[in-house]
Amino acid sequence: MGQQGYRTLRVLIVTKTYPQGPEASGTGAMAQVIAEGLTQRGHEVVLLASRRNSDGLYHGVRVRGRLIMDRPDPTKAPSEWGTGDKVAWIQKARHNYATVRREIRRHKPDIVYLNDIELLTGSVFAACLDSGVRCIWHAHDYILHDMVERKSRLSAAGGLRRLLAHLVHDKPKAAFVSTPVIAVSHFIAGRLMALGWPTELVTVVHNGLPAYFFGTGRRTPPPAENWPLLFVGRCVEEKGVGLLLQVLAKLRQQGIVLPLMIVGSFRSERAAEQYLQEAERVGVREQIMLRGLIPREGLPAVYREAGCLLAPSQWEEPFGLMSVEAQACGTPVVVSRVGGLPETLDDGKTGFVCASGDSDAMAERIAQLYVDRDLWVRMSEGGKEFAKRSFASEEKIDDIESILTRWVDET
Repeated sequence: MGQQGYRTLRVLIVTKTYPQGPEASGTGAMAQVIAEGLTQRGHEVVLLASRRNSDGLYHGVRVRGRLIMDRPDPTKAPSEWGTGDKVAWIQKARHNYATVRREIRRHKPDIVYLNDIELLTGSVFAACLDSGVRCIWHAHDYILHDMVERKSRLSAAGGLRRLLAHLVHDKPKAAFVSTPVIAVSHFIAGRLMALGWPTELVTVVHNGLPAYFFGTGRRTPPPAENWPLLFVGRCVEEKGVGLLLQVLAKLRQQGIVLPLMIVGSFRSERAAEQYLQEAERVGVREQIMLRGLIPREGLPAVYREAGCLLAPSQWEEPFGLMSVEAQACGTPVVVSRVGGLPETLDDGKTGFVCASGDSDAMAERIAQLYVDRDLWVRMSEGGKEFAKRSFASEEKIDDIESILTRWVDET
């Protein structure tokens, strides 16, 4: 029986990567939390990942690295693919379809948990439907939206269209919206329901954090002469890395010169060079510290160095794991009002929410935290309490275990 008294389930988890490494995304981290949590509660878990993983037993979870998750050419949009790209795409779809069906026959799961599978086709989902096994989505991003709105993504005519329909196993919208979904935020849940998912099939479970993120003891603000700002994530424009330079420049105009630690990767070395050149032009180059990728287990120490985490995203973040991680470590946050990011904090008590793209407001809030040490301490303590209450992984595994059991029992 599971920890909560639920009966033992056989669960096949499908995801891109496991375990979490320095280059893995937040969804990879969640795959680890979910797989290990369910295994520790006595459920029989097999995790089917891409070929980036080797077969083996990782932290008690049996992992099989068999899927192909990469696009034929990741530098091209599907509309730009030539015949060779389309053939490679079909081959990938067929391989994944056959692999998932084989794992279903091997493991005989009660339910297939589709965590994060970067689908350009419906092949993995089709394999579940054609095998007659119950499956459930975990919607961390916009993949489901894309699959429902643009099922195939490839335009073709005549015989090629029929060939694609046969090999790619496209399914009608009704098949998608009749499948239960765990949404990573209320924002994503709303988007899914707008696409046609019934309310009763959508459950919100925010991401959870492992215990090592939750620090003990009261933190004091970093000294004024070394009060670093922190950015964690992909170093791309939609994440707001360009806006960070504007924020530093506006703070500098107020006589506040703060270092900025950037933890993450740029698209290329050239992109990193161009960013530093822009920082030089703005007059803040000496404040920038590029820390590169850091394994997740090393992130708490980095968060605890910082005076404030900045999440200035300019696209609709599905959730915002870095915001929750920072608060768990006692670091106040300043985030954009986009997507699910506002759900990750208690605005005014554990951090601040600003309009997306508003560098003036962001600089004002940072200055407020920098100058008012009592406010910083209140937000630091409030953030730790809020994160522990709202985002501890044990409670999230409780929720997921309950959801999986309910859907298996209702089948």
